[in-house]
Amino acid sequence: MIVIIDRYRNVYIRNHHFKRKVYLITSLSEENMSEKGIKLDVRDRRLLVELNFDARQANAELAKKLRLSKKGVEYKIKRLEKAGVIEGYYPVVNFPVLGYLYCRVFLKLQYMTAEKNAEMVLFIQQHPKMHWSIWARGIYDLAIGIWVRTFTGFKDVVSEFVTVFEPFVKESNLSLVTELEHLRYNFLTGREDFTGFSIKETSVKEGLDDTDLAVLEALARNGRNSLVELAAAAKLTAKTISYRLRTLRERRILLTTRASVNHQRLGYTHYKVFFSLRSNSRQKMMELRAHLKKQPAVIYLVDDIGITDLDVEMMFRSNDEFFRFLDNFQFRFSELIRDYQYMIYTETLKVSYLPF
Repeated sequence: MIVIIDRYRNVYIRNHHFKRKVYLITSLSEENMSEKGIKLDVRDRRLLVELNFDARQANAELAKKLRLSKKGVEYKIKRLEKAGVIEGYYPVVNFPVLGYLYCRVFLKLQYMTAEKNAEMVLFIQQHPKMHWSIWARGIYDLAIGIWVRTFTGFKDVVSEFVTVFEPFVKESNLSLVTELEHLRYNFLTGREDFTGFSIKETSVKEGLDDTDLAVLEALARNGRNSLVELAAAAKLTAKTISYRLRTLRERRILLTTRASVNHQRLGYTHYKVFFSLRSNSRQKMMELRAHLKKQPAVIYLVDDIGITDLDVEMMFRSNDEFFRFLDNFQFRFSELIRDYQYMIYTETLKVSYLPF
């Protein structure tokens, strides 16, 4: 399944198994994107953190954690969904175990017009090997994520895009991700819970059969659906779904399911910072990473080859908060930080939760 968000902030689902039909599922108008009318209490925020890190937790389990009744949890979830704070639930697939490379291209554009903007968006949305993409402001204007099995495949996809839009591409930088570390959305609560999980290259390789694929496709439609609902979507039995979910987790193919939280709806801005580091001390580098993991604003740590030494994704309510964080971080690790550059995520163009 692919989720597409067009320039008018309409959200569509494209399902590969149904003749690539595209279904309009919701509209994220500018009016709906404002924080006006959304009031979250402490339990709402804790619930979002829990669902964002493990969306398949039962209401009974969430009720114990939040000290609410099951009906209270159900009410809050429905309210957050209706308000557009929770946009859906998706599986986190460990694609390196399946033999995929996680590649990215970051682009600086030039001579752009509204027509060329729309043409570029359509090209990305229709390309089967471009799995996610965002518009940005800052050092780059556009980022595209690509899951491929070979470096040649990556080069071919990038070359295709650059060839089509060559006059409008001022600069393109390629990146191969070696580790992507997911952290909890502690920016919502300020709580110190530093648990996380990583997607990184591995020599272990696993395969998927048709039943595995059907289960993952059903999860991509709605990762919080019950076993019975997943079974109906995948045309399997609930017992088979339960067994396959367990084996997919045991084989480290399915890491978790997460709620997709609309941070803009809550008044947050998504920042990515590219750090150039002086790696003269392994101990200092470990201290730097440990420090970042303890910061509530940090949601991803990315190690890559090609762009930078480390890139970090964070959520802040204002530029002032973001700049204060950067200043304090740079002063604390002045011996390691040579330089940094940043960009702000402004609009999601496409998200595909499965690499196939």
